[in-house]
Amino acid sequence: DEETMQMLKHRITLKDAKAMVAYTQHLLRSFPPKDDKVVELLLEASELGSPEAAGTLAFFYEEGRGVSVCRKKFNEYLQLAAVRGSVFAQHTLANEEMDRGNYETALFWRETAAKMGEMTRL
Repeated sequence: DEETMQMLKHRITLKDAKAMVAYTQHLLRSFPPKDDKVVELLLEASELGSPEAAGTLAFFYEEGRGVSVCRKKFNEYLQLAAVRGSVFAQHTLANEEMDRGNYETALFWRETAAKMGEMTRL
């Protein structure tokens, strides 16, 4: 609703990374989606330490959504999200490493995801 959107916009001015990520969901549901603004907010939220923002940016770079496709940036943001504690990014990174034949690194990320509570990932 409008009140929630105003509150999120206010929190964004206060550099609230969670509010930035939450507001991107609103922008993505708009028609047409405002991918450029979403990327701008995700970059800022990632700079503020948000694992969710870094993980979402990774997939934007993989898909070329609001940015040019860039496998290098996909990997950088995926790694950043994983290091910051995103279980989804840890699991995805484990799969990426498995595909590259880096089994020890893949096992590390699977075990890390499991320790974060994602026991089905082992």
